[in-house]
Amino acid sequence: VARNVENRIKVWIPDVPVDEIDAARASALYLAVTKSEGKFGPIKAATHHGYLKLAKELWRWLLDGGHIESDAFAKVKPIGKANAGKQQLGPREAKTLERLLFDKANQGEEGALAILVQLYLGLRPSEVLGLTVGAVDGINVFVNGTKNRNAKRRLELFAPVAELLATHCEQRPLTERIFARDREKQPSPNWMYKRLHSYCDEAQIGRVCPHSLRGLHSSLALEAGATSNDVARSLGHSSFAITAKHYAKADSIEVGKARRVADSLHGPK
Repeated sequence: VARNVENRIKVWIPDVPVDEIDAARASALYLAVTKSEGKFGPIKAATHHGYLKLAKELWRWLLDGGHIESDAFAKVKPIGKANAGKQQLGPREAKTLERLLFDKANQGEEGALAILVQLYLGLRPSEVLGLTVGAVDGINVFVNGTKNRNAKRRLELFAPVAELLATHCEQRPLTERIFARDREKQPSPNWMYKRLHSYCDEAQIGRVCPHSLRGLHSSLALEAGATSNDVARSLGHSSFAITAKHYAKADSIEVGKARRVADSLHGPK
């Protein structure tokens, strides 16, 4: 945890004694990071808001511990509005990508299989990359998520994807990671970002990120009639409020509600 905090802080705060950073310098540093470039273009508001939040927490901790005399970041305000949710593929784009992923997975490309698993289960990229051979039992996938107490869950995988996964895991140790097993350590989510972007380009559709596929999963599930609680549990959320804010499209939520009302009123007695 400490190393993760250090790496995120060093992205925009110079390696100098903390007492050399006063309120004016803190404001200037934050303004500079809001205008900087990330891997995929201008840094997003949500990203630099996260940087600022972490700095505020660290400086409060330093102040409470008596390591500094004043909190330089106390009055620094976040700039811009973070967008909730990610751009999602349309129905035809999603089907085009899914067909390409199946073709590539059948040819033995594990990146395509990893993305199919995420698409059909709605997992976080880190959860996909953390899956072990022993976590898969037929169509059942046991997710040992660690982000919160709801992250540990059992999910059912679409049978054709489960068959591809079984072939990929055949005769392998139960404790071995399913994907990127050639790496000494579990790769970062960027492993999936790069592969998904490549497949989007090949399918001639707009690029989306892996988290967008979680949103697509929730939207499709809701439109098919899944309850909000079921969708939230599948994604590993503590409540549907998180799912609705960051993942599911508003119109998908309404479509799902309308279909459940119709089923209740006009369905079998």
